[in-house]
Amino acid sequence: MEHYTAQIQYDRRNVMRMAHVVRYAFEKVTPPLLQLSGMAIMGAGFYRMYVAGDGLPLLILGILIVTNADVRGRAMGRKMCKFMDGWWPLMKFSFEEDGIHSETDRETMVAPYSSVIRLIDERAFYYVFTGPNTAFMIDKSTLSPKDQDGFMVMLLQRTGQEWTAAGGFPWTIRGLMLKKKNRELRQKLNEK
Repeated sequence: MEHYTAQIQYDRRNVMRMAHVVRYAFEKVTPPLLQLSGMAIMGAGFYRMYVAGDGLPLLILGILIVTNADVRGRAMGRKMCKFMDGWWPLMKFSFEEDGIHSETDRETMVAPYSSVIRLIDERAFYYVFTGPNTAFMIDKSTLSPKDQDGFMVMLLQRTGQEWTAAGGFPWTIRGLMLKKKNRELRQKLNEK
């Protein structure tokens, strides 16, 4: 099996991005659903204002929901940034037979593949969860070798976890695309 390495340079933006994914990785309510419900409440408010003139509270509630759909995710990100206290490490990963080896200028650790509870594939990053609030964020552009499908197959095989999207609903477009991708990855795994 191929030997993979990758890394991530943490900064405020990446920590906020990671907090968003960590927040929604295990929750059933995703921001788009909150925003849609907020828009529906705003629509009901407009309708009530047009029909009866008393829809202002609904309109305000809808606006608050739409504009603050990710308040808890942002708050979690700010806490994580405060915890980092200005330390923005470069974390290097090596995917060995015994687990995921990670290294910064301050620490080195090994996470066995059996500890992985969820794999998330997002646009520019992979997230490998070893707990509900603990994840490795891996920058896809730093993956070496550049075989993303091979990397996904390797983690699928070693962890026993399927790739998912952040958020709890598997029937979103992204979730359905990843279900298809998992089938293709399993087929590649069976061919080996």
